[in-house]
This record gives sequence, structure tokens and C-alpha cells, in this order.
Amino acid sequence: MLKKLSCLGIAIFLILSIPLSQGESHERYEKFIPINYALGMDEKYTATGSIVAVDKEEKIVTISANSESHAYKVTDDTKIWLDRSQIKAKNMEGSLTDLKKGLKAEIKIYSTEDKAVAKWIKVQIINN
Repeated sequence: MLKKLSCLGIAIFLILSIPLSQGESHERYEKFIPINYALGMDEKYTATGSIVAVDKEEKIVTISANSESHAYKVTDDTKIWLDRSQIKAKNMEGSLTDLKKGLKAEIKIYSTEDKAVAKWIKVQIINN
């Protein structure tokens, strides 16, 4: 009887963990993962670098990554998270006003033809 319950428990765990391996489910947990620590991120659709400009009126953030600058459109659907792991604090949701020149950022773009639209932006906070 105990072996049957153990097998059933393992089967339920495996079934419930399948969505965790899928891309969309991964994004539910992305805000909790420090910058550069997410496994399996597709470099084609993510960029990490320093913020060099933020145009709040046009809602465009520009980062410098690999000696190149890239501009990304921030929409109402773009999630912005504050990675506060460096100051030993809980990560939290942010806004366009939290994106400041000089901060390290990780940006995930939509995997469509329009590669300039940010799906989410995570910015590293290094002091209170």
C-alpha cells in the first residue's frame, strides 16, 4: 500500500512539474531569479547590459550589451522587476521610473518579428 502511495505521489509531482519546464510557466518565477542566473535563457531573445538611456515619454530603454547599444520599447504589458538580491532583500515589481542610467538590466523580448518590444525587464538594485 505504501509503495502504491509513493508511486502515486511521484506521478502527481511529475505531472504538476511539467509546466515548470515550459517557457511561459518559467516567467511566473522569473522575477525571483537574480540577473544572469536563469537557466535556459535564449540569448537570441534576451540581453543583459547597462542601461545607457531611458526615454520615459517614448517609453524606450536603451542598454549597452557586448559593446553595442540596443533600444527596446516598453509597453503596458512589459513586466518590470527589481532584482534586489545584491542588497539581500526580496525582489519586487517595479515601473518605468525604476529604470535608471547605469543600472544593470536583463531584458527579454518577444520571440516575434518585432524584436524591439520588451516582454520583461529585470533591473539590478545595488543599494537602498
